[in-house]
Amino acid sequence: MTFSPGIREKMYRLYLEFFEVAESKRRWNIFRDIPWDKLDISKNNERKAVCVETFCAEELYLPDYSSGGIGLTRSMFGAAWFQACWSYEESKHGLVFREYLTRSGMRSEVEFAKFEATIFGQRWSLPFTTGRQMACYGALQEAATYLAYKAQKDLAIIEGDQVLEAIFMYVSRDEATHAAAPAPPTSRGALLS
Repeated sequence: MTFSPGIREKMYRLYLEFFEVAESKRRWNIFRDIPWDKLDISKNNERKAVCVETFCAEELYLPDYSSGGIGLTRSMFGAAWFQACWSYEESKHGLVFREYLTRSGMRSEVEFAKFEATIFGQRWSLPFTTGRQMACYGALQEAATYLAYKAQKDLAIIEGDQVLEAIFMYVSRDEATHAAAPAPPTSRGALLS
């Protein structure tokens, strides 16, 4: 797909603004920002384990999401780099959920490896074929995921699970930001609003 220099520049500027805010205000570190020392295994239960494992499963499809997204956006720097940035942020979500499950002892490394093999044994395919369709789908998906993660953060507060509260605070914030991110240009050359 061919885009005018003006559209390419506008998309680059939108991405640069997104990236600058992410770097200066929103980036978090799985090793420094999660209070792992407050992990309380007395709060473990199977309902919580299955819930976190379910969210982890969704995040583990990242290679499929990313490869499909890059395929749709690779012809425009700003859009493709947004996809790469989004992939990085989503990769932390899968990693932090995995760490929570294994550090809490709710899943062993062996159990998680089996779970991971099951997930990677299936491939997720893009539900739509155009950048515009996927931008709309992605915005809805990210907004829905934000609401689910926020509800889990609120539940963690009620349950007094400070580690899970921090995890869901960071991942829900990422999802809310992704839902509001700039959309890629359409084939007509105009930016989606």
